Amino acid sequence: MTEIPDDYIRWEDLKAQVDAASTPEERAEYEAAGLEAGVQVMLIELIYKMRTEAGISQSELARRMGVRQPYISDLERGGRTPTVLTVWRIAEATGHRLCIVEEDLTATKLTDTQALARLEHLDPVTATVRDRSATAEVRAAAQMRAAAQALVDQAVASARGDGVTWVEIGLALGMTPQSTRRRYNRLTGVSGHRDGHTPAGGFGESRLDEIHP
Repeated sequence: MTEIPDDYIRWEDLKAQVDAASTPEERAEYEAAGLEAGVQVMLIELIYKMRTEAGISQSELARRMGVRQPYISDLERGGRTPTVLTVWRIAEATGHRLCIVEEDLTATKLTDTQALARLEHLDPVTATVRDRSATAEVRAAAQMRAAAQALVDQAVASARGDGVTWVEIGLALGMTPQSTRRRYNRLTGVSGHRDGHTPAGGFGESRLDEIHP
């Protein structure tokens, strides 16, 4: 069983602290960035699922779409945010059909009891999963992961404020400079180099897309 550290901070408490220290504009920007990241993760998972279900490699998918393999790799690891058209083309290349479904968000939401009843109707096996304690470890781990990510966000913002480059931050996170900048740039609002100049030869961070495709 997973042990929760004594100094564990609940995600709700940490978020409340961050919210209290942030301006309304910063909170809105952070929430927008979180929403965008969530959508990107869903699209990445969808692309990977369609390709693997088709039983083809990244190279074969690239051949069918008329692009290079690094482009597919970049999509699946989050280096690029796919457009709807790109996802549509991948669906066609893997023998799938992309369907966009509209959902009325103004409709009355289901209560926990109603949701469980619907799940039981769809899958009787879920009828036994009614005690929230059964998922206590999962929820605790999810809260710890969210808290850790919030600390990473703060650390990146602090590092950028001190002039640390995206290359250095990317190395620390195990990510490419391009992916790091795309994921965290909206949270930092800081750009440029430590000395405020482009290195000799003109290869500044503004050309990371060319250096790291």
